[in-house]
Amino acid sequence: MTKTKITSPGQLDKVAKVKYSNIPLESEWMVEAEITIDNCEFDEHSSSRWILALPHQLYVRDKKKQGLFLEKTKWSIVLKGCEFQINFSIQINCYHNFEFIYCKFLKIFDVKDVDLAGKIKFRYCEFHQTDFYNTTFKDLADFYECDFLQKVIFFKTDFLKTTVFSGSIFHRNVLFTYSLIEKLIIFRGTIFRKGLDLSLSIGNGRINCFDIRVKDFYAPPIKNTKEYEKTYSDNVTKKGIIPLKNKRETFRILKHTLVTQNNISESIEFGVLEKKALKEELRHKVYTPDEPKSKKRGLKQLRWLKLQWLKFKRRKKGGSWEKFNWWLEDWRWLKAWGFHIKNDLERLNLWLNWVSNNYGSSYGRALIFILVVGFITFSFSAITIEKFVPCLCWNPDAIKSGFGYYIQSLLPTHSFDYMGKSEGVHYMFFFWDFIGRIFVGYGVYQFIVAFRKYR
Repeated sequence: MTKTKITSPGQLDKVAKVKYSNIPLESEWMVEAEITIDNCEFDEHSSSRWILALPHQLYVRDKKKQGLFLEKTKWSIVLKGCEFQINFSIQINCYHNFEFIYCKFLKIFDVKDVDLAGKIKFRYCEFHQTDFYNTTFKDLADFYECDFLQKVIFFKTDFLKTTVFSGSIFHRNVLFTYSLIEKLIIFRGTIFRKGLDLSLSIGNGRINCFDIRVKDFYAPPIKNTKEYEKTYSDNVTKKGIIPLKNKRETFRILKHTLVTQNNISESIEFGVLEKKALKEELRHKVYTPDEPKSKKRGLKQLRWLKLQWLKFKRRKKGGSWEKFNWWLEDWRWLKAWGFHIKNDLERLNLWLNWVSNNYGSSYGRALIFILVVGFITFSFSAITIEKFVPCLCWNPDAIKSGFGYYIQSLLPTHSFDYMGKSEGVHYMFFFWDFIGRIFVGYGVYQFIVAFRKYR
């Protein structure tokens, strides 16, 4: 196959009807070859139609919309160093290969509702606004060192073959909302300056991550109100806002992906971010009473209330409806109280994980936790017996003796009489000694977990 390279207005006038550097070009030319177009500028002053008469037509048309519109052709189209100051839009299904090199899309890059059957390659391109709604990439989609300056939503986008984001930078949120990953999507050296949402992606394909860079980012919680579904849907499909629960699930997916690749060292970071997101999610979680979501469920709740009313009357030998309402409110209050207790215990558990070994990633922090907690509980234990009296004076012998007892106390299986006979000792000694055993033992376990983080 021969290759026609377009580099000057003198050559473009044989091929296209555009304005190149404000020079009008009018003629058309029949070409049955691969086309390479270098250093073209397409702005609002361009002609209304650019026609390359290939075996299948390639159109650039519709000046009113100020967009570049392409129709199907089976040949490869290569655009190098082109700057599109108008919308770039592929209107119908395409069967040719596209390669964009050093191109800038200053307006909208629009491939909405089309099937791209050929290989689509982008090299060192710059995107501003994009529209990938319901797009299907049937073959390779390769984004190499591309910059996405605005938010990107791959909404119902199908990736049927291999998709590669290699060295690309996303400066705003990127969401794969209901996107199908049929075979493989690769993130190699991809940088996400803001947020990433993979939680709603679907399919049996694989996600391959290597040297991916995602930092902790802000994700707003959504209040559980009647408008929850509408707010959530608008955020992930239109506004490009990543909800807090999606952020946590994304970090879990990345952690699991790296673990399955046996890349334990990089998975640890995402495990830490997942736990941080879960802690934040629990902090914003509020109790909401169950409401009937259907007529059938509503009738079931009414029957339950009627049964409770009958039991209440039988137990109270009469009873009024007002008292029953009081009892019912007390029951609901207890249910809400139980929810908050459970939620606070989960948050306490995550806080202890953070303070003891940073969610399994730092054995140094675990060692400090053991020494500090052990010293605090040992000090409270020591002041409850007569052998040690709080004093600010300097006594080397007492310090040596106390240090020896302190080291013994760090062994969770130490005996109660490690500082002497336990008869006649104040009961608070046993209390603080028991608390110390629990937390020091917990710290030892966290130290082992963090020390074996690479398995």
